[in-house]
Amino acid sequence: MVDPGRFSRFLEMHIEQGRVTVHPNAPSIVPGTVTFSVQWRDADDDRLARMEAVVRDVAEEIAAELELGLEMNPLAALLPTAMDPRLKGALAEATAPGRWGEMPSGALHDATNVAACLPVGMLFVPSIDGINHDFAEDTDEADLVAGLTCLARAVEAL
Repeated sequence: MVDPGRFSRFLEMHIEQGRVTVHPNAPSIVPGTVTFSVQWRDADDDRLARMEAVVRDVAEEIAAELELGLEMNPLAALLPTAMDPRLKGALAEATAPGRWGEMPSGALHDATNVAACLPVGMLFVPSIDGINHDFAEDTDEADLVAGLTCLARAVEAL
């Protein structure tokens, strides 16, 4: 049996199940093939590499235990991108007191690609009920206004 405690050192990491494709995808038929993706993000590239090793090991262990076939593709990985300290500082100074919090994203936003050419920074505003990366994602108008006000102050300060 796989011990879930093996993952405790990755609690700061963002892990999510991506796409799942089942074939045949029909009622009352046991699928012959299931293809799925798993995504993990972290600001620490060493922890990302360790996580990849754990995911591969656990997948192989489960497949062997359940006598399943397993094929794993190479990972499409981009290393974490540090945000520009000057931009981060300007955004931090522009926020309302008590409303600022540094948030490690590790996400593969456009900033990852742009950072090769330009300094980057990111400003997040909360989603209603914490729902994001989903069709139900929405942001309260007051939070949008607060985010835009913060961004305008930061740009003005720069």
